[in-house]
Amino acid sequence: MYRYSADNEIVYTPEDLILFRESPFASWMERLTQENPDHGIAPDTEPGTGASRSRSRAAWYGQTGARWRASPLGWEEFVTGVAVERQSVQERPRAGDFVALLKQEGKAVVSIGRHLAEAERRCATTRAMRAGAQYIADAQLALGPMACAVDLLIRCDGVSDLGSFIYVPCATGRGDSRHTTHHLCFAADLLKSLQGVQPPELLVMRPGENIVCLPARDHMQRFCELKYQFMTAQLAFRKHRMPDPAQSSHFGRWSHCARQILAQRESVREKNYVKPPLGDATGVATGARTDRLAGNTGEGLAVAMKRAIASVTPVQAAPDDLVDRDAPAQLRTASGAGQLSGALRYGRG
Repeated sequence: MYRYSADNEIVYTPEDLILFRESPFASWMERLTQENPDHGIAPDTEPGTGASRSRSRAAWYGQTGARWRASPLGWEEFVTGVAVERQSVQERPRAGDFVALLKQEGKAVVSIGRHLAEAERRCATTRAMRAGAQYIADAQLALGPMACAVDLLIRCDGVSDLGSFIYVPCATGRGDSRHTTHHLCFAADLLKSLQGVQPPELLVMRPGENIVCLPARDHMQRFCELKYQFMTAQLAFRKHRMPDPAQSSHFGRWSHCARQILAQRESVREKNYVKPPLGDATGVATGARTDRLAGNTGEGLAVAMKRAIASVTPVQAAPDDLVDRDAPAQLRTASGAGQLSGALRYGRG
């Protein structure tokens, strides 16, 4: 979440949706910081505070690619057409070598310079897509308040608003691998708006590993639901409506603030806590009833006993047609009939 330099509008990234999913409180604090940088709440300054965010749950989008059968085609073989023996982790090439290998094989690769301003990167990516470049490395997709960087866009056969081809997003191993599928869904959603067609697949090409093809239809619905909830929360943002920190799995870089809020809440709760009197099974204080009965004798005691008995909610008897006359006596009670009436009725049939 940041301010776009061209128009000073807030731009949302894939990480913002992940933060919202894991911590509505931290997401709200980030939005508050963008709206009012001088709100007076300082973020965490001690080292290691953000570790809780990196250790947060990844069940929503993490490791989803492991459930899919990978193509037996390796990324080097995909580029060169020559099978390459799998390498150990220590010998695997870096992710940037993928683009270098594409260029060595004579592929038409358009690299978007990272040193360029975001506005220039957006324009360069759009020009390359309209020109039909076969590969677009380090692309920058944006539409409205949503923007994200994509490792690689690959041109595939199809029909779109761009022509007789479509672009498919591909992750080459950069960034947080736990949320790779989420980032690809974010890029696919932007591509759908830019080219008029949703990419059919999401590709993961990690150096030294097989290509993983994720069907977009199996992941986009979940992403679109998260996006809808996120945008709804942003449209309904109010500076005086802070989400409850207790409902977040972590606090991002605002853990000190969240802990203070929770500590103050606990202090007020303990201060206002009133220990309830001991009661019997009927919910009436035993001590109070004993004192009330102790002061009565004769007729007064009888009246007090009647009132005590009347305060107990009577158990309604079961209808006669629900009680099996042949059942044992202990099952013909109101509670027994209520539990076994259905079984007895079907049993007679």
